[in-house]
Amino acid sequence: MEFSAKRAWLIIASLAAAVGYVLIVLLRAEAKYKAYLAIIAIIVNMMIKFSSFSFQGCYEKMAISGEVQQFRWLLITIIVVNLFVSVLKYFPQYEPLFLRNLHQGYFDQSQPVGVKTIVGSLIFGVGMQLSSGCILGMFTGIGDGSPRSFIAIATCIVGSTVGTLDSVYSWYTGLQRSTKPMKIHFGIMLAILIGLILITFAAERIVMGYKKTYEAPVNLLLNENIEKPSHIKEIILKVVQVGTALIAGGGLGVFYLLYGSMVNLEEGIPVFGARILQVCGLHPESWLYFSGKVIPENLLSNTSIIVNIGLIIGSFIASTIMGTFGNVEKSDAVACIKGAIGGFLVGLSSRISNGCTVSIVIGGMASSSMHGILWLVGSIIGCFATLKLTQLVTMKKKTSDDVAAYAVIP
Repeated sequence: MEFSAKRAWLIIASLAAAVGYVLIVLLRAEAKYKAYLAIIAIIVNMMIKFSSFSFQGCYEKMAISGEVQQFRWLLITIIVVNLFVSVLKYFPQYEPLFLRNLHQGYFDQSQPVGVKTIVGSLIFGVGMQLSSGCILGMFTGIGDGSPRSFIAIATCIVGSTVGTLDSVYSWYTGLQRSTKPMKIHFGIMLAILIGLILITFAAERIVMGYKKTYEAPVNLLLNENIEKPSHIKEIILKVVQVGTALIAGGGLGVFYLLYGSMVNLEEGIPVFGARILQVCGLHPESWLYFSGKVIPENLLSNTSIIVNIGLIIGSFIASTIMGTFGNVEKSDAVACIKGAIGGFLVGLSSRISNGCTVSIVIGGMASSSMHGILWLVGSIIGCFATLKLTQLVTMKKKTSDDVAAYAVIP
Protein backbone atom coordinates (compact mmCIF):
# COMPACT_ATOMS: atom_id res chain seq x y z
CA MET A 1 0.00 0.00 0.00
CA GLU A 2 1.27 3.48 -0.91
CA PHE A 3 2.81 5.37 1.98
CA SER A 4 1.27 8.86 1.82
CA ALA A 5 1.88 11.97 3.89
CA LYS A 6 -1.59 11.58 5.42
CA ARG A 7 -0.74 8.07 6.57
CA ALA A 8 2.55 9.28 8.06
CA TRP A 9 0.76 11.99 10.04
CA LEU A 10 -1.82 9.47 11.25
CA ILE A 11 0.95 7.20 12.53
CA ILE A 12 2.57 10.14 14.34
CA ALA A 13 -0.81 11.13 15.80
CA SER A 14 -1.51 7.59 17.03
CA LEU A 15 1.90 7.28 18.68
CA ALA A 16 1.49 10.72 20.25
CA ALA A 17 -1.92 9.63 21.56
CA ALA A 18 -0.33 6.56 23.15
CA VAL A 19 2.46 8.55 24.82
CA GLY A 20 0.04 11.25 25.97
CA TYR A 21 -2.39 8.71 27.37
CA VAL A 22 0.27 6.85 29.35
CA LEU A 23 1.47 10.16 30.82
CA ILE A 24 -2.11 11.10 31.77
CA VAL A 25 -2.56 7.75 33.53
CA LEU A 26 0.73 8.29 35.37
CA LEU A 27 -0.46 11.69 36.57
CA ARG A 28 -4.14 10.92 37.25
CA ALA A 29 -4.37 7.28 38.34
CA GLU A 30 -4.00 6.64 42.07
CA ALA A 31 -1.46 3.85 41.39
CA LYS A 32 1.44 4.36 39.00
CA TYR A 33 1.52 0.69 37.98
CA LYS A 34 -1.70 1.24 36.02
CA ALA A 35 0.34 3.03 33.39
CA TYR A 36 2.08 -0.30 32.72
CA LEU A 37 -1.33 -1.95 32.34
CA ALA A 38 -2.23 0.72 29.79
CA ILE A 39 0.96 -0.03 27.84
CA ILE A 40 0.24 -3.79 27.90
CA ALA A 41 -3.32 -3.15 26.66
CA ILE A 42 -1.98 -1.03 23.79
CA ILE A 43 0.53 -3.71 22.73
CA VAL A 44 -1.92 -6.62 23.05
CA ASN A 45 -4.57 -4.97 20.90
CA MET A 46 -1.95 -3.99 18.33
CA MET A 47 -1.14 -7.70 18.01
CA ILE A 48 -4.83 -8.58 17.79
CA LYS A 49 -5.33 -5.97 15.07
CA PHE A 50 -2.27 -7.14 13.11
CA SER A 51 -3.62 -10.70 13.18
CA SER A 52 -7.08 -9.50 12.00
CA PHE A 53 -8.60 -11.53 14.81
CA SER A 54 -12.03 -11.00 16.35
CA PHE A 55 -14.38 -13.30 18.23
CA GLN A 56 -17.35 -12.29 16.08
CA GLY A 57 -15.29 -12.50 12.90
CA CYS A 58 -14.11 -16.05 13.54
CA TYR A 59 -17.64 -17.18 14.46
CA GLU A 60 -19.04 -15.59 11.30
CA LYS A 61 -16.41 -17.17 9.06
CA MET A 62 -17.10 -20.59 10.54
CA ALA A 63 -20.83 -20.17 9.87
CA ILE A 64 -20.55 -18.77 6.33
CA SER A 65 -17.57 -20.47 4.71
CA GLY A 66 -16.45 -23.09 7.22
CA GLU A 67 -13.14 -21.25 7.73
CA VAL A 68 -11.71 -22.22 11.10
CA GLN A 69 -8.22 -20.68 11.08
CA GLN A 70 -9.14 -17.67 13.23
CA PHE A 71 -10.89 -19.93 15.74
CA ARG A 72 -7.66 -21.95 15.88
CA TRP A 73 -5.66 -18.78 16.65
CA LEU A 74 -8.12 -18.05 19.47
CA LEU A 75 -7.56 -21.51 20.93
CA ILE A 76 -3.77 -21.05 20.70
CA THR A 77 -4.07 -17.73 22.56
CA ILE A 78 -6.13 -19.39 25.31
CA ILE A 79 -3.60 -22.24 25.62
CA VAL A 80 -0.73 -19.76 26.07
CA VAL A 81 -2.67 -17.98 28.84
CA ASN A 82 -3.50 -21.34 30.47
CA LEU A 83 0.17 -22.29 30.51
CA PHE A 84 1.05 -18.97 32.17
CA VAL A 85 -1.60 -19.50 34.83
CA SER A 86 -0.69 -23.15 35.42
CA VAL A 87 2.95 -22.23 36.06
CA LEU A 88 1.89 -19.55 38.55
CA LYS A 89 -0.26 -22.07 40.44
CA TYR A 90 2.87 -24.04 41.31
CA PHE A 91 4.24 -21.00 43.17
CA PRO A 92 1.43 -20.04 45.59
CA GLN A 93 3.86 -18.02 47.68
CA TYR A 94 4.12 -15.41 44.94
CA GLU A 95 1.58 -12.61 44.54
CA PRO A 96 0.71 -10.41 41.53
CA LEU A 97 3.63 -8.01 41.12
CA PHE A 98 1.45 -4.89 41.11
CA LEU A 99 -0.59 -5.99 44.15
CA ARG A 100 2.17 -7.17 46.48
CA ASN A 101 1.50 -4.41 49.00
CA LEU A 102 -2.13 -5.55 49.26
CA HIS A 103 -1.11 -9.17 49.95
CA GLN A 104 -3.69 -10.27 47.41
CA GLY A 105 -3.27 -13.53 45.52
CA TYR A 106 -4.29 -14.46 42.01
CA PHE A 107 -8.00 -14.27 41.28
CA ASP A 108 -10.03 -17.34 40.45
CA GLN A 109 -12.37 -16.25 37.63
CA SER A 110 -14.55 -19.34 37.72
CA GLN A 111 -18.32 -18.90 38.06
CA PRO A 112 -21.32 -21.12 38.88
CA VAL A 113 -23.04 -22.75 35.91
CA GLY A 114 -26.75 -22.67 35.15
CA VAL A 115 -29.60 -20.91 33.34
CA LYS A 116 -27.88 -17.57 33.98
CA THR A 117 -24.85 -18.77 32.00
CA ILE A 118 -26.99 -19.96 29.08
CA VAL A 119 -29.20 -16.85 28.93
CA GLY A 120 -26.24 -14.48 29.15
CA SER A 121 -24.17 -16.27 26.50
CA LEU A 122 -27.04 -16.60 23.99
CA ILE A 123 -28.02 -12.92 24.27
CA PHE A 124 -24.36 -11.94 24.02
CA GLY A 125 -23.97 -14.00 20.83
CA VAL A 126 -27.03 -12.32 19.28
CA GLY A 127 -25.79 -8.85 20.18
CA MET A 128 -22.25 -9.58 19.06
CA GLN A 129 -23.42 -10.60 15.58
CA LEU A 130 -25.76 -7.61 15.19
CA SER A 131 -23.11 -5.11 16.29
CA SER A 132 -20.31 -6.90 14.37
CA GLY A 133 -18.18 -7.30 17.45
CA CYS A 134 -17.94 -8.14 21.13
CA ILE A 135 -16.79 -5.45 23.57
CA LEU A 136 -13.17 -5.99 22.51
CA GLY A 137 -14.30 -5.78 18.87
CA MET A 138 -16.12 -2.51 19.55
CA PHE A 139 -13.01 -0.92 21.04
CA THR A 140 -10.94 -2.24 18.14
CA GLY A 141 -13.48 -0.82 15.68
CA ILE A 142 -13.38 2.59 17.34
CA GLY A 143 -9.60 2.61 16.94
CA ASP A 144 -10.16 1.73 13.28
CA GLY A 145 -12.51 4.69 12.79
CA SER A 146 -15.73 2.69 12.41
CA PRO A 147 -18.92 4.76 12.97
CA ARG A 148 -20.87 1.57 13.68
CA SER A 149 -18.54 0.76 16.58
CA PHE A 150 -19.08 4.22 18.08
CA ILE A 151 -22.85 3.67 17.95
CA ALA A 152 -22.53 0.14 19.36
CA ILE A 153 -20.37 1.16 22.32
CA ALA A 154 -22.76 4.03 23.16
CA THR A 155 -25.75 1.67 23.35
CA CYS A 156 -23.56 -0.92 25.09
CA ILE A 157 -23.07 1.61 27.90
CA VAL A 158 -26.86 2.09 28.01
CA GLY A 159 -27.50 -1.68 28.05
CA SER A 160 -24.91 -2.32 30.74
CA THR A 161 -26.31 0.51 32.88
CA VAL A 162 -29.86 -0.83 32.44
CA GLY A 163 -28.49 -4.13 33.73
CA THR A 164 -27.69 -2.43 37.04
CA LEU A 165 -31.30 -1.29 37.67
CA ASP A 166 -32.72 -2.96 40.76
CA SER A 167 -35.55 -4.74 38.90
CA VAL A 168 -33.26 -6.08 36.16
CA TYR A 169 -30.47 -6.97 38.58
CA SER A 170 -32.90 -8.87 40.83
CA TRP A 171 -34.24 -10.79 37.81
CA TYR A 172 -30.97 -12.16 36.46
CA THR A 173 -29.34 -12.79 39.82
CA GLY A 174 -32.36 -14.94 40.64
CA LEU A 175 -31.85 -17.21 37.62
CA GLN A 176 -31.01 -20.83 38.47
CA ARG A 177 -27.34 -21.76 38.73
CA SER A 178 -25.12 -24.15 40.65
CA THR A 179 -24.26 -23.31 44.23
CA LYS A 180 -20.54 -23.23 43.44
CA PRO A 181 -18.30 -23.10 40.33
CA MET A 182 -17.82 -26.30 38.36
CA LYS A 183 -14.10 -26.79 37.78
CA ILE A 184 -12.06 -29.41 35.97
CA HIS A 185 -8.38 -30.33 36.17
CA PHE A 186 -6.00 -28.10 34.24
CA GLY A 187 -4.77 -31.09 32.22
CA ILE A 188 -8.33 -31.91 31.11
CA MET A 189 -8.93 -28.29 30.07
CA LEU A 190 -5.67 -28.32 28.10
CA ALA A 191 -6.67 -31.62 26.47
CA ILE A 192 -10.05 -30.12 25.49
CA LEU A 193 -8.36 -27.10 23.89
CA ILE A 194 -5.84 -29.25 22.00
CA GLY A 195 -8.68 -31.54 20.93
CA LEU A 196 -10.59 -28.55 19.56
CA ILE A 197 -7.50 -27.50 17.59
CA LEU A 198 -7.26 -30.98 16.07
CA ILE A 199 -10.95 -30.79 15.19
CA THR A 200 -10.33 -27.50 13.34
CA PHE A 201 -7.70 -29.24 11.18
CA ALA A 202 -10.13 -32.07 10.43
CA ALA A 203 -12.91 -29.59 9.63
CA GLU A 204 -10.53 -27.68 7.37
CA ARG A 205 -9.78 -30.85 5.39
CA ILE A 206 -13.48 -31.62 5.03
CA VAL A 207 -14.28 -28.10 3.81
CA MET A 208 -11.36 -28.16 1.36
CA GLY A 209 -12.54 -31.51 -0.01
CA TYR A 210 -16.06 -30.17 -0.46
CA LYS A 211 -14.83 -27.05 -2.26
CA LYS A 212 -12.60 -29.08 -4.58
CA THR A 213 -15.50 -31.36 -5.49
CA TYR A 214 -18.33 -28.87 -5.89
CA GLU A 215 -16.79 -25.42 -6.29
CA ALA A 216 -13.44 -26.01 -8.02
CA PRO A 217 -14.81 -26.31 -11.61
CA VAL A 218 -16.71 -23.02 -11.29
CA ASN A 219 -13.85 -21.22 -9.56
CA LEU A 220 -11.45 -22.45 -12.24
CA LEU A 221 -13.52 -20.75 -14.92
CA LEU A 222 -14.04 -17.57 -12.94
CA ASN A 223 -10.51 -17.17 -11.55
CA GLU A 224 -8.31 -18.77 -14.17
CA ASN A 225 -6.52 -15.47 -14.86
CA ILE A 226 -6.12 -14.48 -11.20
CA GLU A 227 -2.65 -14.99 -9.79
CA LYS A 228 -2.72 -17.03 -6.59
CA PRO A 229 -0.30 -16.43 -3.70
CA SER A 230 2.80 -18.59 -3.72
CA HIS A 231 3.23 -21.46 -1.29
CA ILE A 232 6.04 -19.57 0.48
CA LYS A 233 3.81 -16.52 1.00
CA GLU A 234 1.09 -18.71 2.47
CA ILE A 235 3.59 -20.27 4.91
CA ILE A 236 4.89 -16.82 5.93
CA LEU A 237 1.32 -15.61 6.47
CA LYS A 238 0.52 -18.59 8.70
CA VAL A 239 3.73 -18.09 10.70
CA VAL A 240 2.83 -14.42 11.23
CA GLN A 241 -0.71 -15.35 12.31
CA VAL A 242 0.50 -17.97 14.78
CA GLY A 243 3.15 -15.54 16.01
CA THR A 244 0.64 -12.78 16.70
CA ALA A 245 -1.63 -15.29 18.49
CA LEU A 246 1.33 -16.35 20.68
CA ILE A 247 2.27 -12.72 21.40
CA ALA A 248 -1.34 -11.81 22.22
CA GLY A 249 -1.58 -14.82 24.54
CA GLY A 250 1.76 -13.93 26.10
CA GLY A 251 0.62 -10.34 26.62
CA LEU A 252 -2.55 -11.52 28.37
CA GLY A 253 -0.44 -13.91 30.43
CA VAL A 254 1.85 -11.07 31.50
CA PHE A 255 -1.23 -9.03 32.38
CA TYR A 256 -2.36 -11.91 34.62
CA LEU A 257 1.11 -12.15 36.16
CA LEU A 258 1.12 -8.45 37.01
CA TYR A 259 -2.50 -7.86 37.98
CA GLY A 260 -3.70 -11.28 39.10
CA SER A 261 -6.58 -11.81 36.65
CA MET A 262 -7.81 -11.29 33.12
CA VAL A 263 -9.20 -7.77 33.01
CA ASN A 264 -12.98 -7.63 32.86
CA LEU A 265 -13.47 -5.22 29.95
CA GLU A 266 -17.15 -4.67 30.70
CA GLU A 267 -16.66 -4.01 34.41
CA GLY A 268 -15.87 -0.35 33.79
CA ILE A 269 -18.79 0.22 31.40
CA PRO A 270 -21.60 0.37 34.01
CA VAL A 271 -19.30 2.47 36.20
CA PHE A 272 -18.94 4.93 33.31
CA GLY A 273 -22.72 4.91 32.78
CA ALA A 274 -23.38 5.41 36.49
CA ARG A 275 -20.97 8.35 36.59
CA ILE A 276 -22.91 9.98 33.73
CA LEU A 277 -26.14 9.49 35.71
CA GLN A 278 -24.53 11.10 38.76
CA VAL A 279 -23.52 14.13 36.69
CA CYS A 280 -27.16 14.33 35.55
CA GLY A 281 -28.29 14.47 39.18
CA LEU A 282 -29.35 10.84 39.69
CA HIS A 283 -28.12 8.52 42.46
CA PRO A 284 -27.20 5.06 41.09
CA GLU A 285 -24.93 4.48 44.09
CA SER A 286 -28.10 3.57 46.02
CA TRP A 287 -28.93 0.70 43.64
CA LEU A 288 -28.37 -2.92 44.69
CA TYR A 289 -25.72 -3.54 42.03
CA PHE A 290 -23.51 -0.72 43.29
CA SER A 291 -23.81 -1.58 46.99
CA GLY A 292 -20.27 -2.07 48.21
CA LYS A 293 -18.88 -0.63 44.97
CA VAL A 294 -17.31 2.75 44.39
CA ILE A 295 -18.33 5.05 41.53
CA PRO A 296 -15.20 7.20 41.32
CA GLU A 297 -15.18 10.83 40.22
CA ASN A 298 -11.81 10.12 38.63
CA LEU A 299 -12.64 7.39 36.09
CA LEU A 300 -8.93 6.68 35.60
CA SER A 301 -8.92 5.03 39.00
CA ASN A 302 -10.89 2.18 37.40
CA THR A 303 -8.55 -0.43 35.89
CA SER A 304 -11.10 -1.63 33.35
CA ILE A 305 -11.59 1.87 31.92
CA ILE A 306 -7.82 2.40 31.73
CA VAL A 307 -7.37 -0.85 29.80
CA ASN A 308 -10.33 -0.15 27.50
CA ILE A 309 -8.91 3.20 26.40
CA GLY A 310 -5.54 1.50 25.89
CA LEU A 311 -7.20 -1.08 23.62
CA ILE A 312 -8.67 1.70 21.48
CA ILE A 313 -5.29 3.40 21.14
CA GLY A 314 -3.58 0.08 20.32
CA SER A 315 -6.05 -0.52 17.50
CA PHE A 316 -5.56 3.08 16.31
CA ILE A 317 -1.78 2.63 16.11
CA ALA A 318 -2.06 -0.71 14.28
CA SER A 319 -4.63 0.56 11.78
CA THR A 320 -2.50 3.60 10.91
CA ILE A 321 0.59 1.43 10.43
CA MET A 322 -1.39 -0.99 8.25
CA GLY A 323 -2.95 1.90 6.34
CA THR A 324 -6.49 0.70 7.11
CA PHE A 325 -7.66 3.53 9.36
CA GLY A 326 -10.99 4.80 8.10
CA ASN A 327 -11.23 2.06 5.46
CA VAL A 328 -14.44 0.64 6.89
CA GLU A 329 -17.70 -0.30 5.26
CA LYS A 330 -20.14 2.57 4.96
CA SER A 331 -22.84 2.19 7.57
CA ASP A 332 -26.35 2.71 6.19
CA ALA A 333 -29.41 3.19 8.39
CA VAL A 334 -30.03 -0.55 8.72
CA ALA A 335 -26.41 -1.23 9.77
CA CYS A 336 -26.56 1.58 12.34
CA ILE A 337 -29.83 0.24 13.79
CA LYS A 338 -28.38 -3.27 13.98
CA GLY A 339 -25.27 -1.87 15.65
CA ALA A 340 -27.37 0.04 18.19
CA ILE A 341 -29.53 -2.99 19.06
CA GLY A 342 -26.51 -5.29 19.15
CA GLY A 343 -24.54 -2.95 21.38
CA PHE A 344 -27.44 -2.73 23.84
CA LEU A 345 -27.77 -6.53 23.97
CA VAL A 346 -24.01 -6.98 24.46
CA GLY A 347 -24.05 -4.48 27.33
CA LEU A 348 -27.08 -6.07 29.01
CA SER A 349 -25.83 -9.65 28.57
CA SER A 350 -22.39 -8.76 29.89
CA ARG A 351 -24.12 -7.74 33.12
CA ILE A 352 -26.15 -10.96 33.16
CA SER A 353 -22.98 -12.98 32.53
CA ASN A 354 -20.80 -10.85 34.79
CA GLY A 355 -18.19 -10.68 32.06
CA CYS A 356 -17.41 -10.68 28.37
CA THR A 357 -15.43 -12.83 25.95
CA VAL A 358 -12.03 -11.97 27.44
CA SER A 359 -12.89 -12.41 31.13
CA ILE A 360 -15.28 -15.37 30.70
CA VAL A 361 -13.80 -17.37 27.82
CA ILE A 362 -10.10 -16.65 28.32
CA GLY A 363 -10.18 -15.92 32.06
CA GLY A 364 -12.70 -18.68 32.79
CA MET A 365 -10.80 -21.35 30.89
CA ALA A 366 -7.56 -20.20 32.49
CA SER A 367 -9.28 -20.87 35.83
CA SER A 368 -10.29 -24.36 34.57
CA SER A 369 -13.95 -23.39 34.88
CA MET A 370 -16.70 -25.19 32.95
CA HIS A 371 -18.65 -21.94 32.65
CA GLY A 372 -15.98 -20.66 30.23
CA ILE A 373 -16.57 -23.59 27.85
CA LEU A 374 -20.38 -23.47 28.13
CA TRP A 375 -20.44 -19.70 27.65
CA LEU A 376 -18.25 -20.01 24.54
CA VAL A 377 -20.64 -22.60 23.07
CA GLY A 378 -23.69 -20.48 23.93
CA SER A 379 -22.25 -17.32 22.36
CA ILE A 380 -21.37 -19.24 19.18
CA ILE A 381 -24.93 -20.64 18.96
CA GLY A 382 -26.42 -17.16 19.46
CA CYS A 383 -24.10 -15.71 16.83
CA PHE A 384 -24.81 -18.51 14.32
CA ALA A 385 -28.60 -18.31 14.81
CA THR A 386 -28.63 -14.53 14.34
CA LEU A 387 -26.45 -14.75 11.23
CA LYS A 388 -28.64 -17.39 9.60
CA LEU A 389 -31.84 -15.50 10.47
CA THR A 390 -30.37 -12.27 9.07
CA GLN A 391 -29.36 -14.05 5.86
CA LEU A 392 -32.86 -15.52 5.53
CA VAL A 393 -34.54 -12.13 5.96
CA THR A 394 -32.11 -10.51 3.50
CA MET A 395 -32.70 -13.26 0.94
CA LYS A 396 -36.49 -12.93 1.21
CA LYS A 397 -36.26 -9.16 0.82
CA LYS A 398 -34.03 -9.54 -2.24
CA THR A 399 -36.45 -12.05 -3.77
CA SER A 400 -39.44 -9.75 -3.21
CA ASP A 401 -37.52 -6.81 -4.69
CA ASP A 402 -36.66 -8.90 -7.77
CA VAL A 403 -40.31 -9.93 -8.20
CA ALA A 404 -41.41 -6.30 -7.91
CA ALA A 405 -38.80 -5.25 -10.49
CA TYR A 406 -39.99 -7.87 -12.99
CA ALA A 407 -43.62 -6.87 -12.39
CA VAL A 408 -43.06 -3.34 -13.70
CA ILE A 409 -41.39 -4.54 -16.92
CA PRO A 410 -43.92 -4.03 -19.79
